[in-house]
Amino acid sequence: MLFRSGGVPYAAVLNMLNQYSMALFASAWETFSYTQLECMWAGIACVSASGSGAAELGRSGEHVLNCRRHPDEIGRALALILGDTAYRQRLGQAASTHVQSQYNTLRIARAMTCLYARATEAAGRGTPVSSLSF
Repeated sequence: MLFRSGGVPYAAVLNMLNQYSMALFASAWETFSYTQLECMWAGIACVSASGSGAAELGRSGEHVLNCRRHPDEIGRALALILGDTAYRQRLGQAASTHVQSQYNTLRIARAMTCLYARATEAAGRGTPVSSLSF
């Protein structure tokens, strides 16, 4: 079954996600997929065929299954996940653990605080922020 939803109230997201065991993301222009991140957090095995920032949310084969955005490769990735329940469950659980450790609120807040502090220091020295490497 193909399912696409939009406009789901935040309080209903987890209950909706818990109905599914896998998800496919094939956006051509995804930079950081919050939807994929939410699915991974919920333990849903994800196939990422976007080839952009979404493909960096986890290691392919360990936290997420990445493939090229080509129908044959997407089909193979879906068949692998759908045909192996144990693998799908392991991938989903590993994705959840990974996202909760790497993208939790405290970790992101600390990283952003460091970024803002360096940018503020650079601005005080007259250093163009665009020349900094973060």
